Amino acid sequence: MKQTEYLDLMDYYFRNADPLVYEEIKKDFEDHFRQGIEDGKKEEEIAHELGDPKEIFLEYKEEGIIEENARFDFSIFGTIFDEIGEKFSKKKKRNELQNYSRNIPEQVHRIEIASEGYNIKIRNHKENSISIHYLSEKSGDLPIQTKGSLLKIGSLEPNHLLNPSEAPYVKKAEIWIPEGNDMGINIWSLSGNSDIDVLNNDITLRAGKGEILLRSKGRSAVIDAALANVKVRGDQKEIYIKTAAGNIDVNSRTAEMDINTISGKVQVRMLKSRELKIRSISSDIRLQMAELEGKVKASSMSGEICIDKGISDDVKKYGKSIEEKWSEEHRSIHMSSVSGNISVEKL
Repeated sequence: MKQTEYLDLMDYYFRNADPLVYEEIKKDFEDHFRQGIEDGKKEEEIAHELGDPKEIFLEYKEEGIIEENARFDFSIFGTIFDEIGEKFSKKKKRNELQNYSRNIPEQVHRIEIASEGYNIKIRNHKENSISIHYLSEKSGDLPIQTKGSLLKIGSLEPNHLLNPSEAPYVKKAEIWIPEGNDMGINIWSLSGNSDIDVLNNDITLRAGKGEILLRSKGRSAVIDAALANVKVRGDQKEIYIKTAAGNIDVNSRTAEMDINTISGKVQVRMLKSRELKIRSISSDIRLQMAELEGKVKASSMSGEICIDKGISDDVKKYGKSIEEKWSEEHRSIHMSSVSGNISVEKL
């Protein structure tokens, strides 16, 4: 089978996969053909070595690397979010910035925060009310309203996305919530940084670009980002992270972690987690563990898998996959990458 015929079959079987994911997969196969031809191999020989495109598709689907009809949930930002973020970050101040504050005494069970470009900081305090402090040109630049038990902060206005110069300029916002309150926190951020350090809250964060720092000790955290670096230092019961590009750095005692990314480095320092899943396209994955316990399964199409057990000269390198049982501990580790390297180290 010639290269064009092989790639046409790949296009057919992966036609319903996420285009960003498939683009990285296809690049890897094109590189295999290019390297093989440079080494003097025939296209038919390279195609035979790579395997049946249908079987490759089914294997990726089973591994969870691709899903039919799957799409990263970045549509709310549109294709222009990168350009918009740059415009917001470079926008000149028209007036002197001032600090404004507002207290919300009402009982709130959920907070929804929308940022068109300002930095967000969320903390606990000893007060019974919610305090909001923001830096902007004038009072009222940051919309704040309550609807029953829902508190809404900020907004994403379509006309502001197309014409950033018309949007009120807000530099940053700090939200202080009562310590021990288990209200849900939902954040939509087009651009700007998010720094969250609270107790006992479920957190959902969808971001276009920026730096994300999560230091909370709560129940669950869901982070869905496009071009953002994600750092997790808190201890959640569950963490789900999905990114298109950007580095992911996790140092946590979280019980369950699920990480899905296309590109960027992934580093996880796992202490007491019961279940860990990491899926990537081109990311290098580095896992550090206090003890090599439980079951581990790792696979990489063209990357290298390396296990360092912390003993001198005891670094073992594997081929495309590894499946081992280190102990009877109830711990499951599953890592897969198309072209990235996978390493496991004992702390």
